[in-house]
Amino acid sequence: MTVSKIKLTMIGGFCLLVAFFCAKDIIAKSGWPQVPAEITAVTVECLMESTQHRIVYKTVSSASIPCELVEAFKSVHADKEWTVKQKFTGILRAGAGADAVEATMDLNKSGGREPQVGDKLVVVQNPAKATQIERAGMTGTRVMLAAGAAALGALLLFLAFRRPRPSSANAAAAGLPGGNAAER
Repeated sequence: MTVSKIKLTMIGGFCLLVAFFCAKDIIAKSGWPQVPAEITAVTVECLMESTQHRIVYKTVSSASIPCELVEAFKSVHADKEWTVKQKFTGILRAGAGADAVEATMDLNKSGGREPQVGDKLVVVQNPAKATQIERAGMTGTRVMLAAGAAALGALLLFLAFRRPRPSSANAAAAGLPGGNAAER
């Protein structure tokens, strides 16, 4: 087995493993009930990253700081170009009545609007551990990830284990019809 076939086999196997765990996650969370949730608090954190390319290597610097300190951070570290991404973390009250629990979840901007206290959304909740919640509607994304990883893994394994076609020179030497272009 050549090195390229070994690499294709390893990458294909890894893709199939990712597909298996995605499918397992989909099946496990398919029974989680949907519950209403309300955002009770939002914290905003800025993720700073700087990448410097050298001839042989690159250096990546990163920091997670409160957003009000971004300008001070940039002035202290002015020797680097910084990209800033905001990360929103929310405390949600999930459920209704006496069964309601508080849980923490990463939030995303919806359009150009930042998540705010009082926003209502629907989440899925683990019945065994009520504080474990996830945004509802992620099933389609998970299915696409699992299907894509499975298809890529199967394709790579097919390429790794397919038998090469005999070339026309090999066909002529073996005496197979159509192997010699002069016979046509």
